Parts: sequence; structure tokens; C-alpha cells
Amino acid sequence: MFKKIRNPILKQVDSKKIGFFEGWYFKQVSLSNKVVVSFIPGYSTGEDDQHAFVQYILVKNDVVKSGYIKYPLSYFIYQEEPFKLEIGPNCFTKDKMIIDIDDDGFLIKGSLELGDFLDIKKSIYAPSIMGPFAYIPFMECNHGVISMGHTLNGSLAISGEEEVFSGGHGYIEKDWGKSFPKKYIWLQCNSFSSGSSLFLSIADIPFALFEFGGFIAIFNDGKKEYRFGSYLNGGYKIVTLTEGILEVELWNGPIRLFIKVSSPSADSLVAPVAGRMSLVIKEAVSTVVEYSFVNKKTGYVFEEQGWPGSYEVVGHTFD
Repeated sequence: MFKKIRNPILKQVDSKKIGFFEGWYFKQVSLSNKVVVSFIPGYSTGEDDQHAFVQYILVKNDVVKSGYIKYPLSYFIYQEEPFKLEIGPNCFTKDKMIIDIDDDGFLIKGSLELGDFLDIKKSIYAPSIMGPFAYIPFMECNHGVISMGHTLNGSLAISGEEEVFSGGHGYIEKDWGKSFPKKYIWLQCNSFSSGSSLFLSIADIPFALFEFGGFIAIFNDGKKEYRFGSYLNGGYKIVTLTEGILEVELWNGPIRLFIKVSSPSADSLVAPVAGRMSLVIKEAVSTVVEYSFVNKKTGYVFEEQGWPGSYEVVGHTFD
């Protein structure tokens, strides 16, 4: 059990149980930053619809396209050591991915090699990004950060055009459980010239007989990781939330992080409810992300703008 908690890339749920889902999120950005594609392989065991799937969301030449390809659940093949996930002709490992998608004639085919993962800090108290909540078995939705950043090598043929990802960078995370939160904000960006990386999730979390607003965030400046979270007695404030802009301030002791996200148009992905992939959400994959990090104790200040980032808002009303 502890091995799985510390290694969220591993399969966490029995795929024979009814009412659950599990999905891996692999994001790839080309060297030019002009092509971004994320693949989400996984499975769903909704009561009336058990299947495997590969979702994708792509932005190329400022055009966003997404798709959801279903496979019989028997097409989901998993190997723990070494990690390998196969869904139909698609294959994902720690070192490589092979993509073979045919979405009603829209083709994405090729292979990419993945460099060493930038892992997050782990401890007994916080064995994963979820902190001590990682030990609780009945969470509605569990989250794992697998790689805050890694290099890419290879290319993909997208609708007949070869797109080179060599020299680009990737990001990997994971979700599993029964349902996504009804209300949440999520963003990720590691397209900064300094090599820094940023992840944030704010969500209403059902827990036993009540619900609470929780948040987790990681900022890595390329040298050191800084973490914010409910389980660290930190706090946050949403300063601005419109259809195109998010401004949020985070704090944990002497460290502060201010984030501004400028979001263009988004496209659809499918998310789980009671294990059934039935909730349509919107994800923007070409956002501009600005941050200002301050350590009041040391006087360290770091500010930067990056593009493209990924961003989702679900269940919120806008200013």
C-alpha cells in the first residue's frame, strides 16, 4: 500500500470494481511552444458502462481540438514492474509513449521518449501531493503529481503533418477515485525560460459528513521546491475570477505566491461522476501564466511569465 501511495504512476484501483475511474495525464509541449498535446489514458467502471479510453486535447496554430476514444475494458493492459500501460495500440511507460489514435479519421501517430522525471518531495507525513490525506482510502478523488517536468525526444504525425517534440518538455499527473470535485480550479505550467514549474489545485472536497475547501500547490524555481497546502496550515485567496482571468494569492509561513492566468478559448474533455465518464468540462491548454514568488524571511523574489499553461475551472461563477 505504501509503495502505491508514494508512486502514483502505479495503478491504484481494482479495475474490476464498479463505480471507479483512473486516468493518467501526459502533457507534451514542442520546443517552439506552438504545439501542445495532452493524452489521458485510463479506464471507467461506471455501473452501466465499463470501458478503457484515451482522451486527447491538442492546440496547434492556435486551434484547439479534443477527442475521446473508447475501447473495451479488456483492452486495458497494465504491468507494474516495470510500469507499462497499454490501451489498444497505445502504450505508455516511464521512458516512452507510443501513440496510435484514429478519431473518426483524425490521426495522431508516433512515439516520444521521456527524460528523467522531476519528482516532488515526499515524506512520511506527505507521501504524495495530497499530504496526509493520501492515507485515507475513501476520498472521492485522489490526485498525484508524477513529473513536474521532463525532456522529450521524438515526433508525432498529427493529421498527416510531422510535429517534432525533441527539445520540448512534458508533465505527468494522475487522478483516481469515484468522481471529480463538483467545484475546482486547476492549472499547470512548466513553460518558463528559467526551468521553473508550477502546479495548483483548489477544490471543494467532500469528507465524511461534511465538505471543505482544500488547496495544494507546488512551485519549483528550477533549484528548490516550495509547497503550499491546506495540510501545511497555508492559505489562499482568489482575487479575480472571470471567464478569461484568474488571479490567486497563496501563502505558507513567510513564503507568498501570486499567480495570474490569462486564458484563451478552451475545448471539451470528459470527467468522471460515480466512475462514469459523463461530465463534460473545458480545459484551456494555451494559457499565459505569470507568477511572483516572495520569501519574506530571506528577501528572495522571483517573477516570471510562461506560455503555454493548462487551466480548468469547473463549478465556479465568474465575477
